Amino acid sequence: MTTREGNLLAPTRHPLDWKNPEFYEQGAIDAELERVFDICHGCRRCVSLCQAFPTLFDLVDNSKTMEVDGVAKSDYPKVVEQCYLCDLCYMTKCPYVPPHPWNVDFPHVMLRAKAVGFRKKGSRPRDRFLTSTDRVGKLATIPVVVQMVNAINGNPAVRKVMEKTIGVAAEAHLPPYDAARFRDTVRASIAWPVRNGERTPGKVALFGTCYVNYNEPSLGHDLVRILEHNEVPYRLVEDEVCCGMPKLEIGDLESVAVLKKRNIGPMGALMRVYPRSSVALSTPAFAASTCARADRWADTALSSSAWLMARSAASGRYRLTSMSAFESAASARPSAPFASASLAR
Repeated sequence: MTTREGNLLAPTRHPLDWKNPEFYEQGAIDAELERVFDICHGCRRCVSLCQAFPTLFDLVDNSKTMEVDGVAKSDYPKVVEQCYLCDLCYMTKCPYVPPHPWNVDFPHVMLRAKAVGFRKKGSRPRDRFLTSTDRVGKLATIPVVVQMVNAINGNPAVRKVMEKTIGVAAEAHLPPYDAARFRDTVRASIAWPVRNGERTPGKVALFGTCYVNYNEPSLGHDLVRILEHNEVPYRLVEDEVCCGMPKLEIGDLESVAVLKKRNIGPMGALMRVYPRSSVALSTPAFAASTCARADRWADTALSSSAWLMARSAASGRYRLTSMSAFESAASARPSAPFASASLAR
């Protein structure tokens, strides 16, 4: 290994060759996990992030050698299952991300391990159910049904039964469903004149996400009110399905690819017809799984907060007085693409 320490260059993310049969070889992923774990063990800067790192370091510290080689490979999944692919380690902490020669991309290694596990063992019925957020959301938001579902999810006795039978932790927060789905209730935009900003297009298309559509449509309506306050014309993406993040989290890459293809079609059509329009997403993680198809997505598919901040920073005219309240409310709630998948232990 190189003796070079640290890295001040911008991170470079290499695409995963997930369609290559070698990607799923157990020996290859075990070797890569051991290599990355050894680097993480020697650094430990990410110990304050998700539970994956304390889990890894406890396994190392409690092993006979107190090194990674003392950890049984059968224990590697204990670390993998704690990672929910937030990317914080890659984006904010790790000094060894590419282009550093050590090429540490912890989330990508975790994703590969999840994919290998999914290819080998599939998923449990619970995981298939919880990660089918569109199907569950459409069923749970039917009038009358929605009251029953919310009552069941809020009943401590029922939650204990759910924990014993399907493994959903009794103390885990289950966000309530709302019968007034965002896509069904959002009002049409006023035909404001399009005013392109210095760094942002002057009109947006809204991709609601499952959480906003089925659980908390008020977040989407808050965003609409901010757009109206600043006289920014908007429209819904013609058709949308789950962004794929719950399926990504369990390693079901084939399902993610199917969802990505369905979402990119209508979004790409908007960009072709309105090349100076932008897709404002109600939650940011969608870009990680769906918008990496081409370079243009990086410039046009933005989280709502990123679009609003760029818009307000360009000119005092577009400074958003409601921004802090909207962001505070959004940050206090579960991140939509992760909501279903993170409920299960």
